[in-house]
Amino acid sequence: MRQRMSAVIAAVVLLVGTAPASAAPILGTPGPIVPTAEAIRSDVDMYRAMFNVSEATARLEIDEGQRVGELQVELEGKYPEFAGLWIEHSPYQVVVATARQRSERVAAAVDAAHLSHVELRVMPRSLTELLTLLDAVRASKVPTDVSVNLRENRVDARTASRATMLASLAATARADEALSVVEVAQLARPAVSLWGGLGGASNNWSGCPSGFTVRKTGTTTDGFFTAGHCGNVLSYQGVNLPFQGDWFSGNSDSQWHTAPGFTVTDTFQYSNAGYQRYVESERFWDQIVAGEQVCKYGPAGGYGCGTVETRYLAPSYIPNATATYVRVKNCDYDLAIPGDSGGPVFSYTRAYGLVSGYEDDIFCGLRNMLIFSSQDFAYYHFPVRIKVHQY
Repeated sequence: MRQRMSAVIAAVVLLVGTAPASAAPILGTPGPIVPTAEAIRSDVDMYRAMFNVSEATARLEIDEGQRVGELQVELEGKYPEFAGLWIEHSPYQVVVATARQRSERVAAAVDAAHLSHVELRVMPRSLTELLTLLDAVRASKVPTDVSVNLRENRVDARTASRATMLASLAATARADEALSVVEVAQLARPAVSLWGGLGGASNNWSGCPSGFTVRKTGTTTDGFFTAGHCGNVLSYQGVNLPFQGDWFSGNSDSQWHTAPGFTVTDTFQYSNAGYQRYVESERFWDQIVAGEQVCKYGPAGGYGCGTVETRYLAPSYIPNATATYVRVKNCDYDLAIPGDSGGPVFSYTRAYGLVSGYEDDIFCGLRNMLIFSSQDFAYYHFPVRIKVHQY
């Protein structure tokens, strides 16, 4: 599974900035650090194009996503009847679901969040029940991409042979009406390059692109994240970037490297023109909401944005995957292609995670949906945190 690739740009995250002449050289190709207000305009423009709304409306709806994520954390942690929440568009509204009957305590928590447009819905099953069914599918050991579909209140399983997968399930799971099994020509796969020399020679970079920059806790040692399924040997300008550790199993697809002798900054690249943004905050897995917009950058596929389809995905290519990966879709173009693995996933200046893989959208012309790994699970395995800009 571990393969080598070359990045189009020296590092996707780029460790960019202005340093005095005596400072260590910058790791990556220097590019302008764009002021936050200007940098986020491209995300707003993507949102406007997808949903045909004004700039003011786009900003309000994107900004409200922060409070929606906080509400989700509260409801999922407190109320067993909670059946999930998601954002709908055209028209915009936040949907909050409960199992079997309306819950007044959930309704009270929703009212306290003061969201602009909310609908309360009743669904047959709770989120806990759906996750239990998902775990039963994972236990079958037949290669399957399995996820929770909150909008339809079901578990979606995509596999090469429906009959084989169903035969491997326990009788109770096989008979559950909340399980939808679809045969697909290809399962999800990691977004590594399938060939060498993808522009790497001209940029003096060898190996998967970097995601966000990191600092080892309690030290001044800096480095960067990339995808765990990539090879462990990375270099820039012929200098080895020492491998520190990887995790390609369960809840994370990540690894990290140090960059001795180079200046590592708190920015990331978001365009093929080399423009950079500061990392100003992070958004963790439990705050990510179905229907919200997120964006990515990869040296092969470039910049793109889409909406979260589910944050409860267990991809078949991750060994012993937990349902903690996030799938993002855009019906207009491929959101991830081979060569994007390890690149940053973000919204505005908030870090969300690392490009992991892609999956065919069988309902949207087989466009490649993005699969990403949330960085907070990488923190379980490595003593590092993403570098956040301090003003």
